[in-house]
Amino acid sequence: MKNKPILEGQISIKAALKSKNRDVYKIYIKKNKRYKDTSYLEKLAKKQGVKVERVKGSFIKE
Repeated sequence: MKNKPILEGQISIKAALKSKNRDVYKIYIKKNKRYKDTSYLEKLAKKQGVKVERVKGSFIKE
């Protein structure tokens, strides 16, 4: 199985989704994180068929 690059940070993920030059398969968002940008990312991802999963902060830190 080919390793897929991991993007970190809202700006990087937003750029990848908007450019449509990179395949984005899934986005992990911290469960208790509720910001305008986070909501925008979720909407943009879902519109493009990208899975969005809310996870514990400890999962993201790994």
